[in-house]
Amino acid sequence: MAQVLDESLLREFLTARGDDAGAPVPGLGKALEGVLYRARVQEASFELPAAGFLRYLGERCSGIEDLIEHLKAMHAGDLWLACGCAMGQRRALVRFQARFGPDIDMAIARSNNANISAEDFRQHLMSKLFVAADGLPPRITEYNGLGSLRGWIRITIVRQVIDFVRHNRRRDLGHQVDETEMLGLRAVEADPELAYVRNTYQAELREALKEGFATLTPRERNLLRLHLIHRMSIDDVARIYDVHRATAHRWRLRAQENLLEASRAALRSRLGTDTRGLRDALGAVESDLHITVQRYLSRDTEDEHGGKVDEGSG
Repeated sequence: MAQVLDESLLREFLTARGDDAGAPVPGLGKALEGVLYRARVQEASFELPAAGFLRYLGERCSGIEDLIEHLKAMHAGDLWLACGCAMGQRRALVRFQARFGPDIDMAIARSNNANISAEDFRQHLMSKLFVAADGLPPRITEYNGLGSLRGWIRITIVRQVIDFVRHNRRRDLGHQVDETEMLGLRAVEADPELAYVRNTYQAELREALKEGFATLTPRERNLLRLHLIHRMSIDDVARIYDVHRATAHRWRLRAQENLLEASRAALRSRLGTDTRGLRDALGAVESDLHITVQRYLSRDTEDEHGGKVDEGSG
């Protein structure tokens, strides 16, 4: 591995990042050389022009403050593969299929209601990932090297499977219910106190739930969505994120706890009290979480790599 990056390659990175006229970053050349070295070792089946890759890397490092640490943590080989696919490099595309073909086939095989063959789904996904459409670059360019490419691809696969399920089979993933029902206030006609809570605190309950969901990270919302809306087992979720099932279970419990805690805090703040009726309402939230999330989670899974997401330790 060379110790000093060629000056012209350094300029390619800085120009793409948007700060070629800025103050030099100590150790940047060495850090970039390290990324190049790791990328070539981790994905040795094909070669890319160093200048093109560093431009691609620079675009995905725009606005990063702690640049050296960011580059050290980069999934270099994964970004190298994504870059090659975005460039349409044939060997990169072959390598992509070899690495992720089994994930694609398994996803469609496990979905009995997507109504599409494995080959058709694969072609559809390849088109979504690698073909520019509507004036936008290929979707693979959204991967920025944070987190593993396998995890990013699995989330993308899940999105596409869900799309096919929605279009080809009638599924009511977003039935309209009012927000107080989502907070667990069911069968209120049988309980006058809960009926009172529903009628009196309707606006506050709705806003508290909205605030609670706003505090969750994209990953936390996705975990609740996959479990409570799409009914995925903890083993399926663990496979999507490429982690042990115990880790996936812990993440999911944390997401549930964070949602409940934030919603409770928001409701208490709005009502300025902790009456028995409020405690009953909050108890219903905890006992009927699956109802709580119906509307707010009935949408596609979200991009988890556009910003920093606290993943916790495996």
